[in-house]
Amino acid sequence: MNQKDILETDLYLMFQSLDESELRDLGRFVRSPYFNQREDVVLLFNYLRTNSPKTNATRYLSKASVFGAIYENEAFDEKKLHYLLSFLLKTIHKYLIIKDLEHDEIDEQIRLCKQLRQKHLTAYFRKELKKGENLLEQQPLRNAKYHRQKAILWGEYYEMESLLKREADVKLQEWSNELFYISIINTLRQACLVRSHQRVVNREYNIPLIEETMQYIEKHDFSNFQPILIYYHVYKMLNAPKTHEDFNIAQTLLLENWTLFSPPELRDITIYGINYCQQAIRYDAKFRHEGLKLYKFALERGVLFENNQLPAYSYRNIVTLAVGVKDFEWVFNFIQRYKEHLPSDKQESFYTFCLANYYFRTGNYDTAQRLLSQVELKDTLLNFDAKRLLMMMYFENKAFDALDALLTSFKSYVTNQKNVSEQHKSLNINMISIIKKMINSNINDKQTKITLKKEIENTAIIAEKDWLLQWVN
Repeated sequence: MNQKDILETDLYLMFQSLDESELRDLGRFVRSPYFNQREDVVLLFNYLRTNSPKTNATRYLSKASVFGAIYENEAFDEKKLHYLLSFLLKTIHKYLIIKDLEHDEIDEQIRLCKQLRQKHLTAYFRKELKKGENLLEQQPLRNAKYHRQKAILWGEYYEMESLLKREADVKLQEWSNELFYISIINTLRQACLVRSHQRVVNREYNIPLIEETMQYIEKHDFSNFQPILIYYHVYKMLNAPKTHEDFNIAQTLLLENWTLFSPPELRDITIYGINYCQQAIRYDAKFRHEGLKLYKFALERGVLFENNQLPAYSYRNIVTLAVGVKDFEWVFNFIQRYKEHLPSDKQESFYTFCLANYYFRTGNYDTAQRLLSQVELKDTLLNFDAKRLLMMMYFENKAFDALDALLTSFKSYVTNQKNVSEQHKSLNINMISIIKKMINSNINDKQTKITLKKEIENTAIIAEKDWLLQWVN
């Protein structure tokens, strides 16, 4: 603990993370004799509750100030203060655990069944177990958590019935089935996560039992287990980026069965599909529509948001896809509506760039260029995007001197970036190379167009491929 104050302690950091509603509930929790019997812990909670919001909180949160407020007539004892802070922190831990448990009625029911079994209240146990089964079936999720909770219920049933020597009716098969479904879903989900991550970090991972799991699914009927089928096709999709059959199947199944997943699972699966579309756009422009469809789907269900914030790059990617398919009315409304959901440190730059992108794609170059000149783009990738917009505007306005200077400076800027992937560098450098050839050759010559078109089409990693091709068609 710091010699001067408690601002860096785990207790204070935890305390600061609680919202007003949580602090009110925690106050009642701390004052409950069942959870806390120490009056000094209540006094410490009250002291922090009163003084931590103050602008000059440091003045009140030195160790001496805190100790003196709690133990008024005692000499300062650092060890005693340390124990007090620890007691309150542990009480907060209990509060958070119980708060989390109270959000899951089925987990509460499972724990009740366990207690009834241990007290040998057989008839009562069976009644509450049945209630637990009904609660589980009435809720929509059919993910690994659903099968885990079902397995625990069957496990409790087994424990009770075997205790009563009713070996013929212990539901072993049902229990085994649920454990098996947990294993399959978790293996597939982890495999999808690993395969997706592998593309980013360019590292090989070993995924235990994934091949055996895939083979088992292929040999058995899982038509009534949509989450398993979705993860199965997503995993195949991630392993075959140029074969679209599994993407189409996974997308169809997801749109029909999305309520079976928790929000984090739904977000992950949707992002896998979106990332697939981003790659597939290089080979088939229709995937702009598919990617935008998935983004709209995710927006409608709120799964892209993190603490009520929309990630800045998701915002930009949505705009890029929408202007690419000329969904201009929708995207303008999107840019305005979701500006306030951007992280505060990125709000103005991403909003301004996206608005400039919209105006460029709708032919209002003056407004687009004015917007770009008004904002400082500290984000490297967003700066890449802005430079590309300027290149295209200069080309279309036949401002070739300005364009030539920008091509040179932009290439140097891209090349010198240390913390940018080679793929992002190649996207821009290849585009720069093609534009240089376009302005240094007779773009109206038929053979020149054929040659440039062939080069653009054969370059897998290149930004603004559609825009480039329109000039050589």
